[in-house]
Amino acid sequence: MKLLFTASPGKSQVMEQNDKENSILRNKFTHLTIHFKSLLNNFLFSFKDCNMIMGTRLLYEISNHTLPFCTKSITFALLSSG
Repeated sequence: MKLLFTASPGKSQVMEQNDKENSILRNKFTHLTIHFKSLLNNFLFSFKDCNMIMGTRLLYEISNHTLPFCTKSITFALLSSG
């Protein structure tokens, strides 16, 4: 987002630089989020060989929800697997 009205000529450049930095941070966060979800899924798959229903239930819950809901899903899975 660029602001066309500024009090000083350099301010728009600062705002543009901030937008670029925010975009880079968003991309890194998205990448880390996807990587975390992949690692968590791999970890839960390792429980499948041990015949642990809880691990399978957690995997199901996480794969069917977006990451912000993972905490809620994990809590639900732990309570419902018992």
